[in-house]
Amino acid sequence: HPSVAQLAHYLDHELATRTHSAGFEPVLTLHQGNSQRPALFCIHPAGGLSWCYGALARADLDQRSVYGLQADTFHNESTSQTHLDTMAQRYADRIQALQPTGPYHLLGWSVGGILAHAVGVTLQRRGECLGLICLLDAYPSSAWRAQPLPAANAIYKALLHIAGFDPNELPHVALTRQSVIDFLRQQNHPLGALDDTQLNGVFEAVALNNAAVREHQEQKLHAKVLYIQAGLDHKDTDLNPAMWQPWVEQLYIHTLPFLHAHLTGPEASAQIAPLLKHALQQSETHPTLSMES
Repeated sequence: HPSVAQLAHYLDHELATRTHSAGFEPVLTLHQGNSQRPALFCIHPAGGLSWCYGALARADLDQRSVYGLQADTFHNESTSQTHLDTMAQRYADRIQALQPTGPYHLLGWSVGGILAHAVGVTLQRRGECLGLICLLDAYPSSAWRAQPLPAANAIYKALLHIAGFDPNELPHVALTRQSVIDFLRQQNHPLGALDDTQLNGVFEAVALNNAAVREHQEQKLHAKVLYIQAGLDHKDTDLNPAMWQPWVEQLYIHTLPFLHAHLTGPEASAQIAPLLKHALQQSETHPTLSMES
């Protein structure tokens, strides 16, 4: 798959010179900008790693810095606390340590979108100025609670999604730990190169995030939200971006012709970047105006 191949090449290039533990830090610098514009903070999806935002971080976003928030399962902090609000507090602390004042721009794909919304609420409660909140095909916690509890092998299906593959397109890949890892290694995907400790961190993050999301209850976020919908997915479900309407002040929806699993790949990122750039500019220069062109 070209998207995955390009992502793998990027990650291999970016991570090849890092130490064994680097790439798993709580906050990962995805792009070091050279402008004075507020940074963009990207929150990890279910697997806890923010590597997936690499292609978007390298796009033209006015030379702003882009950071990835990553799960605590990779750096020896207690993960017994699964409350999503507690995670949001920690992530807000880390964001403010990097950027003491707003506006704060947040982005999240899938579970990362729920987390980004919660981090925004946390910053809002602290009296901070919010900029743009961008949700990439994320649905509120009520959508998760409406689903049956995940099967035992759902964690391996989630890993394929995180890697940019649609499991429904891979009937030959058994949903077992070894089969999925073998497949990722055959594809030369960076996730296939993780050692057992790192993979355990991914699997633990998936399990913790699934539990945390189901217990979470959104609060109203007084900010503009740019929503990117995966237009090729969720055809036979009740999932709809409008589910966010009670929990945001303004919701702007753009539908793009991609599957959910491919929404952070290079092709999708190339289409998302101009929308994101414009929305970021609007949130900084015309906070009371529509983000639409």
